[in-house]
Amino acid sequence: MLGCRKLRIKVMDIAKINDWLQAVGIFGVIASLLFVGMQMKQTHEIALANTYNDRASQTIDAQSSSLGTPQFFSGMAKIYSGRRDDLTAEEYIALESELTVFLTIFENNYFQYEMGFLPEEHWQKNLADIDCRMTEPFFSAIAESWSTRESFRLVLSASIERGRRAANSCWVSSPEDPWPNFNPVE
Repeated sequence: MLGCRKLRIKVMDIAKINDWLQAVGIFGVIASLLFVGMQMKQTHEIALANTYNDRASQTIDAQSSSLGTPQFFSGMAKIYSGRRDDLTAEEYIALESELTVFLTIFENNYFQYEMGFLPEEHWQKNLADIDCRMTEPFFSAIAESWSTRESFRLVLSASIERGRRAANSCWVSSPEDPWPNFNPVE
C-alpha cells in the first residue's frame, strides 16, 4: 500500500513539473514571437527609410543641375541684396529648383528624425536652417505650395509662420555687402 501511495505522489509531482514546463514553453514561444515581430517592424522601418532616402537622392540629383548656373548665382545675389522684384524668369526657375532640393533634403532629414535615425541636435540645426530660409518671402511663398508628407507639412507651415513673424530676414545685407548677414529667427 505504501508503494502505491509513493507512486501516486511521484505521478502528481511529474504532472506538476510537466504543467510548469508547458507554461514556461508557452511563455518562451510568446517571447520568441514578440522578438520576431519587433525585428520585422525594425526591418520594415529601415526599408522605408532607405526607400525614402533613395527618392530624396534622385530628386536632389535631378534638381541640382540648376545650382551651378549663372542664373542661380545672380538670383541669389538679388535675394541677398533685397532685390527680389528684379528676378528674371530664369533666375526664378533656378531658385525654385534650389528650394526644391533644399526642402527635399530637409523633408528627408525630418523623416529620418521621426524614425529615430537622426539625433535631436541635428534636427534642431536643420529646423533653424529652415526657419532662416522661411524669413525670405520669396522662399516661403514657394514652400507654401510645395507638396510634402503631412507630418513635414506641419513643421514647414510652423516655420513659414515663424518666418512671417520674424523681425527681419536672415538674408538681409546691404547692397554693398553681397554676403547675407544670417540672423537667428526669433
